[in-house]
Amino acid sequence: MRGIQVKKRTIQNTSSDTNYQQFLLNEIFSFSQSTALQKNALSIYQNNLLMTALRSLSISYPVIESMVGEHALYVLTRRLLDMDKPASGDWAEWGDKLATCLFNSELYESYPYLPDIANLEWAFHIASRSEVLSFDGDSLQRLSKSDLEDIYCILSSSVSLLPSAYPQHQIWQAHRVVDSGQLPDKSVLKAIMSNIDKAEHCIAYQHNGVAKVEVLTEEKLNWMLGMQEGISVASLLDLYPTFNFASWLSEAISKSWLTRLD
Repeated sequence: MRGIQVKKRTIQNTSSDTNYQQFLLNEIFSFSQSTALQKNALSIYQNNLLMTALRSLSISYPVIESMVGEHALYVLTRRLLDMDKPASGDWAEWGDKLATCLFNSELYESYPYLPDIANLEWAFHIASRSEVLSFDGDSLQRLSKSDLEDIYCILSSSVSLLPSAYPQHQIWQAHRVVDSGQLPDKSVLKAIMSNIDKAEHCIAYQHNGVAKVEVLTEEKLNWMLGMQEGISVASLLDLYPTFNFASWLSEAISKSWLTRLD
């Protein structure tokens, strides 16, 4: 620490304390051999950072850790830190770019479904941390007082829509039911992999304080994606004339997918 303090006094000749702190963080995150910090001190900071980041990802992505192993997750952690630095002191808010990191990794060619599993895990993580508003029952009056062209469905902040060309829910669920660090039975994995081209779209959300994930039909997925894009109920019904809006509305309210009708 004495070496760091000496360098700090030098840097402060042209910079503020705040700038120095940012400089220090940049040096640590760069994983480079700094000329401003003693090698041993920097190594300690970097190792602590890596272990904290690795632990954070293992909590947010337990299935990914089981699938790729701790060593691969360590490598991905270093790459993710280089790509996307934490924006706050809460490590639980960091890690949403892991799917991108997996997409750009050597693993993608052999395991192209890994980014989708990562997206699902992050959505589940976000759903567990979201503050969900109760549905505004009074907003239902708009259905009788307004034209459907002027009505929009507002989804809960906990909702994530997760399209996939792979059986993502089966893969995710199979790894969740086994002990941490363990893999599912080979026969289970073989059955899933034999249908690896089976598309499975999901929704992650929070209901009654519990994060949930379930499979959506393609029809429901497209309907809700349209809602997220700000398409009115009338326009959605024009796009999907056979969609049972009344039935979906009842389900969406009961599962806390919706907050209100605008």
